[in-house]
Amino acid sequence: MPARPTVCPSDAPDLAAYDLLAPQLSGSKDSSVMLWSFMQDAAAAGVTDRVISYHATLGPLEWPAVHVDGTRYASMSELAAAQSAACGIPPDRHVEVARPAFLLTEIAAYGRFPRTGSPYCRKYAKESIISTAWTPLVRRLRRELGRPVRILKVMGLQADESRDRAHHPAYRNVLTNSARIVDEWLPVKDWPTAAVLEWHRDAPVPSTGPTTPTPVPGTSRAPAAAPVRCACSPPSAICCWPSPAGPGSPRYTPRSNPPAATASARTGASPT
Repeated sequence: MPARPTVCPSDAPDLAAYDLLAPQLSGSKDSSVMLWSFMQDAAAAGVTDRVISYHATLGPLEWPAVHVDGTRYASMSELAAAQSAACGIPPDRHVEVARPAFLLTEIAAYGRFPRTGSPYCRKYAKESIISTAWTPLVRRLRRELGRPVRILKVMGLQADESRDRAHHPAYRNVLTNSARIVDEWLPVKDWPTAAVLEWHRDAPVPSTGPTTPTPVPGTSRAPAAAPVRCACSPPSAICCWPSPAGPGSPRYTPRSNPPAATASARTGASPT
């Protein structure tokens, strides 16, 4: 099936062609460098007033604030808000959303853990919830504009993270209907991990954790002079673990993915 056309028929978007510019922040090192790079482009295009940043919280499964050697490091929700503010986005234009039920509750109900090769939580617990949060704005702008609302979803995925992400188009259409046209852009896809870590050494945006040569307590990560926290808190960061072999494992996955939520915890609105 041929790819659906993007708003801009090119390899990169013209930011001025979109009605809503929606960077999605996890609070991680990748989202911070993405937002910094993206906001430079938005300022150059004169469209910073169209930017609303979003963070989809995982509730109890999201990494909380931690204390290391007497220093407090912010939670992922706090980091996402701080990164947004550091890049010049007003506080009232940073939105945090959550599913009506926490991820752990749905894992227990449906008997399915995220895992390597199937980290379904990224889509249904994060991206789909943010998409639902756009609905009230989409309804208003569609009435005002008399056409589908053009949305640019901006994410911090990098090619270095996995083979799947390496093959991911940097700019593509992900949804087109009578209400909205959603394109996705990965402005730092081609940044090598080493470049991202080097940028964080003197970053103007808050980082994800300690940059000392020791791991954060509660992790099994090797020592590294770089931010070492992922967005999820152990033991919820199980998609980083090898997939189990069979029913004897607590992470065996005999059932299908949990169904997507029908409403945002904040707006209570169904998708348009």
